[in-house]
Amino acid sequence: MKLKDTIEIQEMFSNRKTPIDINEITYYSRSKGESIPIGDMDVIHIARALAKSSIENEQLISENKRLRKFIEDMISNLKKVVD
Repeated sequence: MKLKDTIEIQEMFSNRKTPIDINEITYYSRSKGESIPIGDMDVIHIARALAKSSIENEQLISENKRLRKFIEDMISNLKKVVD
């Protein structure tokens, strides 16, 4: 089921309008090589894409921490050489 279909169902049961910007959110599909509206995505695909993005973000954070430590060590070593 597409996200836009589930949003329509939610609107019926909650008696609340969906924020307009939800229709403007896109997801970059690597396989298609383009951004697609999330409303056109299957709910299961969105969940899997979110999980994958979360893992990739954790990996990037870890790599950034490693690089930061490396740079700090390099600066420390350079200060020792200069002093």
